[in-house]
Amino acid sequence: MANKKNNIHSRNEGFGKTVHYDSHGKKVGTTRNNGFGSYTHYDQRGKKVGTTYNEGFGRSTTSNSSEGCYIATCVYGYDSDEVWTLRKFRDNVLKQHFIGKCFIKAYYFISPKLVHFFGNQQWFHSFFKFILNPLIKKIDSQEPIK
Repeated sequence: MANKKNNIHSRNEGFGKTVHYDSHGKKVGTTRNNGFGSYTHYDQRGKKVGTTYNEGFGRSTTSNSSEGCYIATCVYGYDSDEVWTLRKFRDNVLKQHFIGKCFIKAYYFISPKLVHFFGNQQWFHSFFKFILNPLIKKIDSQEPIK
């Protein structure tokens, strides 16, 4: 795959395993083909973050745990300060409220699909940095998140 600045690059390592890297060559996750169109997704540390199931007729559903920050990881890299800020905000603020839990559920349903289809596009990175940078700045300017 051609390299562009701020991309997620994927490399097929055989036996149904694809490894994903950020623009700095750092591993950000893996995907395993479970057969029959089912894929399991893992973060950099090997923790399962979701599974995509083929429903046939070109449709699929994704079941996710609440650990992966797909878009932020794609845009900033796995261990970036921005991603850790958003993870802490998710865990310490959003998860404490019903509407936050609804947002998290919707986010984990749609974000893997967005990253899959558009994660290699420069406009995707620019758009989400435009959206996320002010949010991260606002979160960082609040009381420290434990």
